Amino acid sequence: MLFSKDFVYRLYGYGISDDLIESGTTAFNRYVEINLKPKEKYVLDRRYNHNETLQKIGDDLGFSREYIRQIEYRTIYKLTTPRAISEIFCSDLNEKIQQLREEKEKIIKQYMEEIEVLPQELEEEKWKKSLVNKNISELELSVRSNNCLRRAKIYTIGDLAQKTREDLMRIRNLGWRSLNEIVDKMHKLGFKIKTYTHFEDDEDFGDDED
Repeated sequence: MLFSKDFVYRLYGYGISDDLIESGTTAFNRYVEINLKPKEKYVLDRRYNHNETLQKIGDDLGFSREYIRQIEYRTIYKLTTPRAISEIFCSDLNEKIQQLREEKEKIIKQYMEEIEVLPQELEEEKWKKSLVNKNISELELSVRSNNCLRRAKIYTIGDLAQKTREDLMRIRNLGWRSLNEIVDKMHKLGFKIKTYTHFEDDEDFGDDED
């Protein structure tokens, strides 16, 4: 059974705006279906959808007119309590509020995660800045790798951090093994040697190591 907007207006029109009545009729019928007992729904339907008298309904059900009147009164009262009105007309609003709460919690969680990561990133950056002026001897490279870098006038870790792999491979006598050693040592200190895009055939490239 469904109740019309006019019936909903008769129940709540004294305190609910027309817009809410319009949008709340569907919610009202859903509330009736879920919360009213079969006898309450039956009496309400016969009284307001079929305009039957209390006596007629009582005769059909085998009850007195007064008993039907009491059922009608209790049902109307149940539908007009503040709790019922809130559930009927604020259901969409409550859902939106819940969605906003969930979005707020998600944003706060993301923000807190960023705050936790930030000190670590700052500490790493501070550590790297403290190393840029350190001599490449701090890397504890092999003699060959160390000599190749010095011949190329690379004396500090900061100088080395500016080079790409292609730059390093152009250093004479610095082969793949030395390159991998340098890249590995720099990586352990938090520096990344940029990857070259391609090699060209060039006789200036480093010779392969034995």
